[in-house]
Amino acid sequence: LGEGVSQKGSLVDESKARYDFSHNKAMTPAECEKVERIVKESMASALPVNIQTVPLGDALKVNNLRAVFGERYPDPVRVVSIGPEVDALLADPDNAEWEQYSIELCGGTHIPDTATMASFALVEESAVAKGVRRVVGVSGKLAAEAIATGESLKARLDKLTALDEKKADVAAIEENRQGLTGLKLDVDAATTSTHLKAQMRQALSEREKQLSKRLKAQQSGAADAIAAGLIETAMKAADAGDKYVVLELDSGVDGKTLQPLVRRVVKESGLPVLLLSAVDDKVMCNAGVPDECFDALKANTWLQPVLAELGGRGGGKPGQAQGSGTDVGGIAKAMEVARSIAGEALGK
Repeated sequence: LGEGVSQKGSLVDESKARYDFSHNKAMTPAECEKVERIVKESMASALPVNIQTVPLGDALKVNNLRAVFGERYPDPVRVVSIGPEVDALLADPDNAEWEQYSIELCGGTHIPDTATMASFALVEESAVAKGVRRVVGVSGKLAAEAIATGESLKARLDKLTALDEKKADVAAIEENRQGLTGLKLDVDAATTSTHLKAQMRQALSEREKQLSKRLKAQQSGAADAIAAGLIETAMKAADAGDKYVVLELDSGVDGKTLQPLVRRVVKESGLPVLLLSAVDDKVMCNAGVPDECFDALKANTWLQPVLAELGGRGGGKPGQAQGSGTDVGGIAKAMEVARSIAGEALGK
């Protein structure tokens, strides 16, 4: 991470290590992955942990030796070298090769070699204070569990991304999105490699965008089909001499979709249009009136009595108004009121 890194604190027990260090920004997922890989490579090499007590002055001359700034060390001091023999360090203290290994002044106990760790996962990278970062790694059984958790999460992601959204219907896409939401919560709560969590969050975000785009396209296609049918109905009504259109949609169209539908039908037919659609436990309503009808009928005043029959409320402008009610059983009466108001205002 650069020359500015120095140890700020640590805690080590038999299965995990916490290490605080100076660094002015968060480690990237790639950097975290590299740290984990280096540790695993060291484990695979079964590097011996060499410990020897030597004069403090000699120890401090060794290239890459780590000592905590401000810490007072005894003389002689205990040197721990993971890889090279301590005598080799003292014989050639300036050797650049020592930069490949961990060499420190430490009074604690250590494993005999790196293979003893069995497994390793870097499970946390976070901020401790301004300019100070923290990493946490686990070994042995905890690492095996963290790795297994990561594999399980990846398998779930693979299963979710196996769906061909271009061939799936709306229900399948919605189910897939719900699965992504559940997986995201589990990833956030999981103890596994921090770089894997970052990669999965990115993959989940990209997958959500794909599904949202496809769902929007499908909904747009469905809306186009509904609009075509409504326009045909409205045109037939106009040809028959009708002055308005009041219809209930049976496809559960939500309020967001209803608004552009009404606008399109009004534009194509030139008639005032009021549409109702039951969605779950609500009735969505939208009314549209062309400019030339404003003197006789306005969308907002037309809609209010209709919503009253549905136990709802809404608002809008003379050209278009919208609202919703909770009395699904009142739809028939609401349509009757809508037709009565429009018929009285427009002459039929």
